[in-house]
Amino acid sequence: MERPNRTLILTNLQLNQTGAYSVMVSNAFGTLGSSTAELTVLPAVITAQPQDAVTFIGGTTGFSVAAQGEEPLFYQWQLNGTDLEGATNSSLTLTNVQRTQSGAIYSVTISNHFGIVASRNAVLSVVRVAAWG
Repeated sequence: MERPNRTLILTNLQLNQTGAYSVMVSNAFGTLGSSTAELTVLPAVITAQPQDAVTFIGGTTGFSVAAQGEEPLFYQWQLNGTDLEGATNSSLTLTNVQRTQSGAIYSVTISNHFGIVASRNAVLSVVRVAAWG
């Protein structure tokens, strides 16, 4: 007697494969349906979120993100929810940071031809002096 496959493997997933999946199992005594498992296919997956940063007044710091998805991926960094002009790489460098930037919230959106995903918010902290030791 042939045994049917017990595992469903989906490769090269597309957005239209998002949905509820279940299985029906049967034998000589009857049939039983499983509960559903929800599959969500994202346009890209952020594999390393931007982290909070600390720098001193006049210092240089930055944020970075790593993502995987169907190429090409497009990046847009935001400051307090507003797009930063020209900030369209996977990393953002801030130079000559000032105290007024302390508490600023940076995030990035990543998009491709399937859609868009947003990163977590990262906070910039600016301190008065740098310490070495």
